[in-house]
Amino acid sequence: MLIAQISDLHVAPDESFMRKFVDANVLLMRAVEYLNTMTPRPDVVVATGDLTDHGTVDEYLMLGEILGGLEIPLYLVPGNHDEPDVLRQVLGTPDYVTGPTFDYTVDDHPVRLVAIDSTTPGRHDGELDAAQLLALEALLREQPDRPTFCFMHHPPFETG
Repeated sequence: MLIAQISDLHVAPDESFMRKFVDANVLLMRAVEYLNTMTPRPDVVVATGDLTDHGTVDEYLMLGEILGGLEIPLYLVPGNHDEPDVLRQVLGTPDYVTGPTFDYTVDDHPVRLVAIDSTTPGRHDGELDAAQLLALEALLREQPDRPTFCFMHHPPFETG
């Protein structure tokens, strides 16, 4: 199974300060075009956070338009620049997200996909709480011999 990961998309409007230096929207459009034409083509794409720069309605509309061109199954997990409630309001709740957070498991592929929402409302750092760690441990014990890919926005260890 081939999994493509894209991260820190930071989709933003034209007048955004960041886009004066890096046009993340154009770069994401190029990435979508490339992913669609790769040989072999990825089986899935996971987008691991900072999908937008400020989590606004307009940014999620732009994100939806750009990612709408992707011809490969896509799985999202928010990052600290995202607003999950706004994401759901604008793009809807993806079918694979069944709870109040973006913690979810997809068992439809040869490799089990496990998303862990490491965002903390109102903060820019991330963390996994005790309940998430216990749930992850239980999930991994359910099928210990099955290949599993865990993805999240923040690194799973302390960094400088």
